[in-house]
Amino acid sequence: MMVTVSGWAHAVESGASAADSLQQTGLDVFKQFMASPPVIEGLLYEKMMARDNQKGLADGVLGTNGRVTYGFAKCQPGCLYLKLGGSDLVAAPNLQSGEEIDAMLGVEHWRIDPIGLCAYWKDSAKQPEQIRMGPSRLFHQRSDDFKQVLNMGVMHLEPGAIKWAGDTFIVSGYVPEAKAWVEVEGTIRPGPDGRAQEMTVKYVMKDITVKYRLRYGYVTNVPDTMPNWLPNNIEAFLMRGSEEIKLRRLRIMAFKTSPAVLPHAVFNPEGILAASRIPVLLYKDGNWYETNALGHLALAKGSAFAPDRLRGYRERFDLKQLYFGAAALSTAAAFSASRRILNKTKTKQPKGILT
Repeated sequence: MMVTVSGWAHAVESGASAADSLQQTGLDVFKQFMASPPVIEGLLYEKMMARDNQKGLADGVLGTNGRVTYGFAKCQPGCLYLKLGGSDLVAAPNLQSGEEIDAMLGVEHWRIDPIGLCAYWKDSAKQPEQIRMGPSRLFHQRSDDFKQVLNMGVMHLEPGAIKWAGDTFIVSGYVPEAKAWVEVEGTIRPGPDGRAQEMTVKYVMKDITVKYRLRYGYVTNVPDTMPNWLPNNIEAFLMRGSEEIKLRRLRIMAFKTSPAVLPHAVFNPEGILAASRIPVLLYKDGNWYETNALGHLALAKGSAFAPDRLRGYRERFDLKQLYFGAAALSTAAAFSASRRILNKTKTKQPKGILT
């Protein structure tokens, strides 16, 4: 397996030295990062989800019992560049077969799909509960894993939403898939070395209550590649009474922040679109448009690509099918899978399931 980040794989984030100079603990910097994420110049991560939510993830050979995906992201307020793909994902500004790019620059949004088409639209919605457009809902879902990395494994919250009161937080998030609010409550516990070791998180949405335990691991043999306070391994366990089921693992493989705002050009995929000659569809007022032979916008009929590809692409973005198509969405799936597991147990152990 080969996952590379060109040019900065051994960069050291400056927050570690700052923490030392202020005599802060690793836990202090960890909480500051969650409450106010810095400009991310590059973050490469791996996500593994259990194939069987009853059995969970077992320790062993990578990929034998989990679905593995990779992501590379740059972000700052109002801007995001996210590339998703397999184990050969690279950070270089190009597009390999099977990869997708989701980019946001202010109100402008792009989604370059693995099937070789790009959707472009404008949306001024700033928060999940404000999203009304189908493409924006899909964009929100595709960026969910990266948000979980910035939130150190906590689901359903936007980066920076967590505000700590000592070692605990209580905050509300919105789940567009379920069109419902969720209350998220967390408590962090440090290890003997002063770094974050474990967090218990409770999610309450409508009549559903789910508890997770997050455990953090740290690189010990390559101190020059990660800041000391940053866990490179985040494991999420569904709590079922006294039993735990490991459902998800996030691994941070490379990390670099920037003290200055990044130029807008790094978030704009127009160069990739031009180099790859990928057709672009404009979404506006519930309709799809393409550029015709005269250079004017016209209702998309598939002239730039095969009509069946256009039809399939439009169906992927259709509001009614957005969250219930072939691809299960991680945000809703995590809640529904947890509920199914807990309900199955409930028939056998009617008491003490969530305690």
